[in-house]
This record gives sequence, C-alpha cells and structure tokens, in this order.
Amino acid sequence: MGRLRSIVALLGIGFFAGTCAAQELQLKPGTFCWAMHFAGVVPGITTGPQVARLLGGGAYRPQEGDTGVRYFVNTPRTATLRIETCTYRIVCEMSLESGVPPTLSASEQSRALSAHFDLAEGFGNWHKLSLGSVKADVIANLGTPSRKDTEDSWVYESQCACELPEYMTLVFSDNRIVRVVFSAPAG
Repeated sequence: MGRLRSIVALLGIGFFAGTCAAQELQLKPGTFCWAMHFAGVVPGITTGPQVARLLGGGAYRPQEGDTGVRYFVNTPRTATLRIETCTYRIVCEMSLESGVPPTLSASEQSRALSAHFDLAEGFGNWHKLSLGSVKADVIANLGTPSRKDTEDSWVYESQCACELPEYMTLVFSDNRIVRVVFSAPAG
C-alpha cells in the first residue's frame, strides 16, 4: 500500500509540475501554438481518405506531389484549396489561394467544386484572418513573423510541434493575403 501511495504522489507531483509549466508557456515572436487547420483538415494528422470524406473527391492528381494532390474550389469559384499528401498519405501541405488556377481544366474545376470548402471559416488566432486580410490585421492577430522570405512572404512557425517543424506562410499582393500555405513536412 505504501508503494501505491508513493506512485500516486509522484504522478500528482508530475501532473502539477506539468500544469505549471504549461501555464508559463511564453510564445516567441513569430510563433503560434495551435494545430494548423482549415476546412477540417489538419496537416500532419489528416489522411487523404479523410480529406475526401470531409470535402468530397475534388480534382485528384495522383502523379502530382509525393503521393497525390487534391484540388477543391469553393462554390462561388473565388478560391482554391490545394491539399498534398506525403508519407502514409498524410496531408503534408495545404494551400489556400485567391482565384482558380488556369492549370485546372474545365472538367477538373467541375470535379473540384466543394460546398464544404467555406472561406468564412478563416484561420489564425480565433480564425480572425482570411484571404484579403491586410498586413496590419496579420500583425495584430499573429504578431511579427518569425521570418520574411520577401516583403510579401511572411512565415510563422509552430512552437508546439513535436518533432518536425510546422509552419504557415502568408503571401501578400497589394498589402492583402492572396495565399496561405500550411506546412507539416513528412519525416
């Protein structure tokens, strides 16, 4: 019985210490600590078959990317969601961009239409950002980026990723977000 009490006491101390450490988490500038997601898809976790259940079949290109890419277009045809799978058919990159790329044929665009792809969902802290948000909105929501690849390409990194780096890249044109890329590279 004494040994059981010792184990319970150690577990309690470990839980308390872990809780205290979690409460003291200080995010570095340009980082975030939430699972990147859009349209129910979480890069690094969601699989290709799960994407199809969430958004439909889309326009699937099995030869593109590592293990295939699915394209989805919102019903007003104002934005495209590109979802790439990698090792074990897990989503490794997802990009959301304004417009429909001319590389999608008319038949692919028809297959890509998804009523479940809704731009109103948003992204960022509390889903407050969207395509069209201005740089000042981004800084107010996410802070300064961890790095700027160019003046119009800002990168924010996940501070809470386990092993492999996860990051979000925002691309601007005329001060507005025109593309966001959620990246969780395969290991």
